[in-house]
Amino acid sequence: MASLREEKKRATRQAMADAAARLVLDGGAEAATVSGITAAVGVSPRTFHNYFSSVADALLYSTADVLESFAADIPSVCPGKSVTAVLEAALLESLEDEEKELRSLHTLYRIGEALDNLSHTSEERRRFERISDTIISAFQQRGTDYTDY
Repeated sequence: MASLREEKKRATRQAMADAAARLVLDGGAEAATVSGITAAVGVSPRTFHNYFSSVADALLYSTADVLESFAADIPSVCPGKSVTAVLEAALLESLEDEEKELRSLHTLYRIGEALDNLSHTSEERRRFERISDTIISAFQQRGTDYTDY
């Protein structure tokens, strides 16, 4: 079990990542700024930089969390159904639950567009590629005829 301090740190990190995602959804990549994120969460820019190296890093954290959760569910959700059915089920679930808006496929797409417009480090890019590989592997577990493409 995590200590209270660790739980608070996790919650702060998640709040900042969620705020970055919300700013992208509401105003696009240009709206996601360190000052906007910190104002939304009520922390200082220094606190932001203790957790993230950039806005892109915060968005990648948000995206990674969603994709890792999705990858964990892929092998077992909708047994015997096609990949299309799995994606459709995930999309419908996120549309039916407003609390999942920041965890929806639409949000991932919008964040992806924003990330294309933001600079990010090679480490951030490698992290995203590792998560993408996890998704591909999860789909390959569903059927051996799925390739990396």
